[in-house]
Amino acid sequence: MIRQWILALLVAGMSVARAADMTDEQIRQSALDFVHEAIPAIAKSGDIKELTRRAPHLLTPSPVYTQRIATSLKTTSQLGKVISYGEPMVSVIRVGNAPNQSLIANIAETVTYAKGSVTFAGMIDKSALPWAFSSFDVQPQGDARTTLTWGRPAGISVPWALYAGVEDEPAIGDATAYLLSAELDSKYFDELDLEITDPAQRDVRAKDGLSRLQVVGSGLYAIMTNPQLRKKYYPVIQEWRAKEPQSGPAAMTEAIYWIKYAWDARGAGFSDSVTEAGQNLFEQRLRKAEAILLASKTYASNNPLWYATYLYTELGLGDTGKVQQTFVEGIKRYPYADAIYYKETRFLQPRWYGSYEQEDAMIRLAAELTRAKEGEGFYTLLYMRLTTEEGGGDFEIFRDSKASWPHMKQGFEDLMQRHPDSLWLANNYAAYACQANDKATFLKIDPLLQGQDENMNSKVNGNAWPSNHSHDLCLNIFGAKP
Repeated sequence: MIRQWILALLVAGMSVARAADMTDEQIRQSALDFVHEAIPAIAKSGDIKELTRRAPHLLTPSPVYTQRIATSLKTTSQLGKVISYGEPMVSVIRVGNAPNQSLIANIAETVTYAKGSVTFAGMIDKSALPWAFSSFDVQPQGDARTTLTWGRPAGISVPWALYAGVEDEPAIGDATAYLLSAELDSKYFDELDLEITDPAQRDVRAKDGLSRLQVVGSGLYAIMTNPQLRKKYYPVIQEWRAKEPQSGPAAMTEAIYWIKYAWDARGAGFSDSVTEAGQNLFEQRLRKAEAILLASKTYASNNPLWYATYLYTELGLGDTGKVQQTFVEGIKRYPYADAIYYKETRFLQPRWYGSYEQEDAMIRLAAELTRAKEGEGFYTLLYMRLTTEEGGGDFEIFRDSKASWPHMKQGFEDLMQRHPDSLWLANNYAAYACQANDKATFLKIDPLLQGQDENMNSKVNGNAWPSNHSHDLCLNIFGAKP
């Protein structure tokens, strides 16, 4: 049995109402039941129709992967008669924090053919129906491995696999980190290149308006924030860079390694809490990240994530000129790249190098540049980001910053029109309405938060509500609580 399996886009396979209460062993057995039924049929047919028949809601593969699907299935069909099936491997993990925790089953089974073998592998989550495999790891005798993955609508692929079940950014960042970690473990460098860079998926947005680019970046930063994972993956990154010296994703991943390693040396406190030794090591490591990014710009800056990563590097080094030059260049090339604006939002905080007046000017510029497609959505998303960067505490967005509630409200309306099923957006809309003392808007949105979601969790997501403006408090303030 091949123990390293390809990560794939999940399409789940259990009743979500039931899954929330299932034990890990019950999930594992449910996955095995599917494997024993579906794999023999798919392995013998080598036909995409068989796969979609067994997963009737499996969505049409994106154009990015269509050719790869055809090639892999053709290869599979040429391997000849099925000789044997391996012992299915199913492992269960849990990603995210309650109430948005996802139950996931990794699945892999190797089928031996007369002329080679194929590992059917996938990832299964409790959030959709039914189960299906969306990856084939084809290993014909004497040939190099051909890997196939395909995505959800509009080409959303592996790092989005958990998005249906984990909606707030910290949790999806953790989930994406898990998926990318598994690809690093397996040294699937071609897949990592595709997942991190694929231009066909650059502007794809999930149901709360967050871009695929931002999710991938969050996943990489989450990995490199963990000292044990950082140590584990550094030699893997070096191997990746040696094998693919012109890989932009490999260069950016190494740069992120040094950025997070640098912040470990400095610490997260204000400058007066940083030791001289810590500051020196911080700068040394950031210079390594800077050198990697500058050396890779010609082949890596075709990905907006390069600009976001370079901005983060120069923020630490305090080079305001380079930050502003890079920001202007980045948004000129990629005006819809939220990751670039997010890093500039941090740079312009008063605690760093800006002011709330400068913050507001940048956010209004972002809204202007993206209005044709996003309406006022970017205005709202970036002020939400500023709230996150300020870290709560005594920060009051409508008191301390230059945020305009009418402008934010229109942004929420635009976002909700495009993403009507997003509970994360609905929670934030109601929370900001409460902070703005907009009773009518709060009472309009609050019915969307009543009851439980499809995973049997409360629709009220505490991560969206400030501690001094909880959902319960807002209900009382506006006389909506019995």
